[in-house]
Amino acid sequence: MCAVARVFKKLCPNCGAPLPLERGAADVPCQYCGQTIHVEWTKQAPPPTGVPRTTLYVNPASGRAHMFVIAAATFVPVLGGGVFAGLAAFRARARDVVALGLQAGGVGEVTLPFTCAPNQSVEIVGKTFEGKGTVLQAGALCKITIRDSKLKGDVVVAGETSVELTIVNSTLEGATTAVKLDSNARVIVKGQSVVKGGEQAIEVGANAKLEVEDSRLEGVSAGVHAGPNLAVQARGGTITARDHALRASMNAKVNGRQLVLRGGRTAIEAEHNLGVEVSGSTFEGGEAAIRAKLNPKLKLSGGTKATAKENAIDAGSNLEIDAEDTTLDGGDVGARAESNAKLRLGTKSRLHGRKVALQAGLNLELTIRDATVESEGAAVCASYNAEITGKAGTIRGREALRFTRAPRSLELDGTTVVGARNLRASGCLTGK
Repeated sequence: MCAVARVFKKLCPNCGAPLPLERGAADVPCQYCGQTIHVEWTKQAPPPTGVPRTTLYVNPASGRAHMFVIAAATFVPVLGGGVFAGLAAFRARARDVVALGLQAGGVGEVTLPFTCAPNQSVEIVGKTFEGKGTVLQAGALCKITIRDSKLKGDVVVAGETSVELTIVNSTLEGATTAVKLDSNARVIVKGQSVVKGGEQAIEVGANAKLEVEDSRLEGVSAGVHAGPNLAVQARGGTITARDHALRASMNAKVNGRQLVLRGGRTAIEAEHNLGVEVSGSTFEGGEAAIRAKLNPKLKLSGGTKATAKENAIDAGSNLEIDAEDTTLDGGDVGARAESNAKLRLGTKSRLHGRKVALQAGLNLELTIRDATVESEGAAVCASYNAEITGKAGTIRGREALRFTRAPRSLELDGTTVVGARNLRASGCLTGK
């Protein structure tokens, strides 16, 4: 059945996008959906029966360009006259709210697969769908909410720039990638949702924002694969993958609490300027829990643990670690940095590596306060210009201290040192 909706702006009756309209125009192409809209200039629209959705009726005498839009939709009777549920959204926002058919209670339905046009908003509620190809295709600035649904396809959601996707209490499963979005995307996953991908669970371009709350992201090559400037906010989420739980380019930031990242190779793999600030979180990897090439800054607290079969923390230059109540544990090395590492290990922190607890190159700065650094091999191993400060901590190993050259500064007031001090060593001997 057809319904008539009266609104106070020019909207394409096919896709709902803004439709520039000059007085007297007969046929107007929509720049968003490409549909040619036929315009009838009349004071009163005819009865809706049989009227195509590509016809737009405009009252030429109205100064506010009142329009009568004829759209194929299910009519919903409401007290005070028949209106579409969600009409208030048309009046309050400049973008259309897609409602292709309405159920009682005003919940919008769409037919899947579906394409969300630029600047549109769509809500998928209570849907179960499985098919080939892409389930939801999103244009630029599209907003999609998926709630209480189970969707499966080659790709579940694919989108252009600035797409906002919210997933609530839903399962999305992609044969390749569950969610694949371009730059400036915002993805919110919450309410015990599960997002799975045969390759990546979520793949996003530059400047993406990801929020995870009490939900799971599961991938093979990566749980999350992101371009530059990724920002992650997490609370109670889990990200896992056979290879890398989270793989990011430069300037990635990860903040949150009770976050769990597990990867067969790494929990986090990043290039330049990684920032991690978490509490009560867990990072587990095979090669490394956290691996970054340049300028990683880690602020860890509240019982956070980073463990790996090889190196718990594996960094290039300029590693910074600020830890309270944190455990860093590597099967080979607890923390490794090539040069300019700065570590502050505070109360209840433990740095352990079976072969070397801390392996650093030039210019190591280490401060221990009520913390433990220990290894079955060398506890602290560095080359030149090291500065070590210990207060009420413990350094323990077969070799407690192993340096290529004596440290520039060695202050161990109140610190227990167990093991040999070798100040003219050659390398850290992690292979033995």
